[in-house]
Amino acid sequence: MRSAATTHYDPDTSEDPGAHRCGRACCECLLDCVNQPDRRIPDRALIRDLLAELARSECRPAGGAGSRAERLTALRKRCDGRLEQRWLDMVESPGPRLPSDAQYAIPGHYTRPDILYREATAAICIDGPPRDAPDQAREDRARTRALVDADYLALRFHDADAWPALFRRHPDSFGVPNESSMSGIIAR
Repeated sequence: MRSAATTHYDPDTSEDPGAHRCGRACCECLLDCVNQPDRRIPDRALIRDLLAELARSECRPAGGAGSRAERLTALRKRCDGRLEQRWLDMVESPGPRLPSDAQYAIPGHYTRPDILYREATAAICIDGPPRDAPDQAREDRARTRALVDADYLALRFHDADAWPALFRRHPDSFGVPNESSMSGIIAR
C-alpha cells in the first residue's frame, strides 16, 4: 500500500519536489504495472489538497473522549428521565456502540433527540406512556419529520417495544449488540 509521501508532495508544506521527474503520475506514486495503460487518467495533483487535509486531521474516538464508563457517566448526567437511563443500561455492557450525545439540540432544526449518534447521524427518541396522548403523538411525528428533513435516521424507542430487536435492526448505527447484555433489560 502506498503512503501519502509516495505522491511526492511534502506532507508538511504540500510542496511538490517530484514535479520535475513525475508529472501527473509515475510508478513511484500512482501507477503500477497493471494500470500503465491508463497512465493519462491518474493525476496526483487532484488528491494533493485531500492528502494535506488528512495529514492535518485529528483522530478522536466516536462518541467522545474518555473510557466507556466515563462516557456513560457523562451521558447519564444529561438524560432527562428513567426511560433514557434504562436505554443506556442496554448499551452499558460491551456490545452496542455508545452514543455521542444525550439531549443535544440540533442547530437550526428546533429539535432535541434524547440520544444522538453523530457519526451515524442517528437521532433516538425514547418514549413512554405519557407520549401516547394524541397531542403528544402529533408533536412526536413533527419532531420525527424535522429529524428526517435534517438527514438524520430518526428512531423511536417506546417503552412497550422490544428494544433489543430495534438495536439489531440498525447495526449500522449501534454496532452488533451483545445478546447476553440485553437479555435482562426488558424486565421492567
